[in-house]
Amino acid sequence: VRRTCAGHGRDAPVALVVEPAAPGAAVRAFLDAGVTAVCAFNDDVAMALLAGLRGLGRRAPGHLAVVGVDDNPPSAFTDPPLTTVRFDGPRTARVLTGVTVDALAGRAVGPTELLFAELVVRESA
Repeated sequence: VRRTCAGHGRDAPVALVVEPAAPGAAVRAFLDAGVTAVCAFNDDVAMALLAGLRGLGRRAPGHLAVVGVDDNPPSAFTDPPLTTVRFDGPRTARVLTGVTVDALAGRAVGPTELLFAELVVRESA
């Protein structure tokens, strides 16, 4: 990621561990680094960041846009509702199973799309 960013004249992303007991510390670090948007590891971490923002008297997306990953059911009910990435696990499993069966049967397996995702836009980003 760092090489790709450098190759396009962009700064490398800021990567931090968000401690569940102290999400405000991560939010402060992101804001101090000039970060304007975060794509969290999953919805749980994103929800912790939303709580950290609230604890500092800040809000998403005005101070920091927050995006989660998983589209867990509670993500629609956070304050603000969490923008998230939804993966189609069953479809991915079907494609992977088909590719595996073909390969084991000795059939040629070409390039295959394996990641089926959709951005669920809500209010946090």
